Amino acid sequence: MISLDRIINTTLLTKISRVSGSSNSRSSSSSGALEGQALYNSLRSGASNFAAGMQLLNASATFINLALDSQEKLLELTDKMQAIATKANKGNVSGSDARQYRTEFDALAKDFDDQIDEATSGEIDFFDPTELESSLLRAGLDRERVDELGSALRKLSSPAEASVGADGTISNNGNPVPLAEFQKALKSAIFDEDDPSDDRSGFFRKVKDALQDIQIKLQTNIKALKTTTKLVGDNMTLVRAAGFAFLEVSNDMTGAETAEQIAEQLRSRIRSSAAAVLAQANNLEPIMVAGLAALSESGDQ
Repeated sequence: MISLDRIINTTLLTKISRVSGSSNSRSSSSSGALEGQALYNSLRSGASNFAAGMQLLNASATFINLALDSQEKLLELTDKMQAIATKANKGNVSGSDARQYRTEFDALAKDFDDQIDEATSGEIDFFDPTELESSLLRAGLDRERVDELGSALRKLSSPAEASVGADGTISNNGNPVPLAEFQKALKSAIFDEDDPSDDRSGFFRKVKDALQDIQIKLQTNIKALKTTTKLVGDNMTLVRAAGFAFLEVSNDMTGAETAEQIAEQLRSRIRSSAAAVLAQANNLEPIMVAGLAALSESGDQ
């Protein structure tokens, strides 16, 4: 864990001042040390950058929540289909039971397909790990630098199975539910009046195995998304604390403080309000820079 002292210091304040143009103020000393109005401006700019960074993190959190909700719904549907396959797998299914099982399974498969379409057919594909990664990167969280994030993203995969159409077109929004296999197995499991003693169970092995593959993929995705949710939440807590610290310290300034004294006040306030998430301190500057970039982009428009 990188110490907060190595992140929130006079070097950071000077960087912010240079970007905001405060270092040109007459309140800076002849030795180049940050003080007075330039120091105040640096704090205000830092607070603004952190606020913009929070908005980017909020956007990432929204993406994750929508992806998580969709995959949890898919898992619930898959569990229900697995339960139907288990009942049908007992063998010697009556005609009326077969019709009921098929109706229920078809309806769940359609709901599954609809859920995939809802999550993938808009401007954003909420099942695409690369889109989530891009959202996090815009907010300053880079998988190459944040080990926990990289580990979680590597475990994500789209629950939509790729399929090839009759014209050779490849689609990433196929329905992986083994609907045809279920219908085939169901026909084989129907009670044989000519041989009532025949054991007609075991026809659903391929169906159950395919559904289990989907369950494992969804469970893995859900766990990875929850890990990412916590990581983003921890960073939001820390960034919020940093933003308030910069704002509050700027409001309390008398003008006589040195940059070192201001940095210590900032660290003290951040530690006081975000002690449990200081392990994320190394992300503060990248998130602040991401916020600055977002503000610059909005200013150019």
